Amino acid sequence: MQSISADKIFDGYQFLEAHLAIGINESGTIISIHHKNEHTVHYDGMLIPGMINCHCHLELSHLKNELPKKTGLVDFIKNIVSKRNHFSSTIIQEKIIEAEKEMIQNGIVAVGDISNGLDTLAIKNKQHVFYQTFVECFGLDENYAKTITEKAKSIKNEFEKHSNATVVLHAPYSVSEKLIEEIVNESAQKIVTIHNQETASENELFEIGTGAMKEFFTAAFPITPEWNATNKTSLQNYFSHFKSFKNSILVHNTFTSKEDIDFAKSIDTNTFWCLCPNANLYIENTLPNAALLYNENCQVVFGTDSLASNHTLNIFEEMKIIQQHFPQIPFEKLLQSMTSVGAKALGIDQQFGSFEVGKKPGIVLINHANQINRIK
Repeated sequence: MQSISADKIFDGYQFLEAHLAIGINESGTIISIHHKNEHTVHYDGMLIPGMINCHCHLELSHLKNELPKKTGLVDFIKNIVSKRNHFSSTIIQEKIIEAEKEMIQNGIVAVGDISNGLDTLAIKNKQHVFYQTFVECFGLDENYAKTITEKAKSIKNEFEKHSNATVVLHAPYSVSEKLIEEIVNESAQKIVTIHNQETASENELFEIGTGAMKEFFTAAFPITPEWNATNKTSLQNYFSHFKSFKNSILVHNTFTSKEDIDFAKSIDTNTFWCLCPNANLYIENTLPNAALLYNENCQVVFGTDSLASNHTLNIFEEMKIIQQHFPQIPFEKLLQSMTSVGAKALGIDQQFGSFEVGKKPGIVLINHANQINRIK
């Protein structure tokens, strides 16, 4: 057994008392939490469990520095569509490998990753980190809802040979009612995710039936819904369908209100609110009201989004953005979001997210200069 300690040890829930150390075996499994002794190896800085990235698009890693900033979500989507397929499979695979190495170096041990195809299959099969793959569906023509779902299921089946995978919805504005029904049936009692209220025009689309989002989809697709105004935000239009899911991870939440949070709480589901602040600044140049989410005792987690909308895949950097803009949020709460709450969101808290005997969560050292080093 190896005994290790640091100036501070955050166990996933709270800071341990100063006299305590962690006992680990050669594989990194936690053997004990014990008093320091003459054999304890001390590190300068803070030890935390391996970090959880609850939202990533690893398959878009080849688009780093390819898309302009602060264009708004609609133009960002247009740029993704126009550029993502203009790269060779060799380049795409090289960039995926580089991105995963970056996440590992940055102390990330588990990832909730969005996939539209099989580009990330090879790297995930190597199992360097834990992946929960979310196979994403979108389509506004109800006649194709079943076909879209079946295609997504075939992709999911390939990922499931070596890791966890679930079929999910892309966003409320990009799916038909029929497609929602298909995914609710397909993924009942599973962990799902959805892009939620990332732009003001998303709410505008549902509330009053106008705006940039409607103009984009009407121009881009021959068959779209009527988009009848409901006077309800996008979340309040779709989230009642999520009752049957095990965990629901809502991503971005940039334009989520207290009324939306109250509505989500009224639905009998285990809801997690994923923040990707660097991506929000990159695309919309704004941030979600993180203080509101924490004040309302929401289960908040962090994601990096993709390198198409971020310069780095680093959960600690995401946390620092929130800490900088919302200093009233307790530091322990932010650390919980990176570790134990993130592990709970992905359904992997039996192994990851905290220093508890029997777990192998990964051990990360953050030194006084905020540099990250993997211990185990």
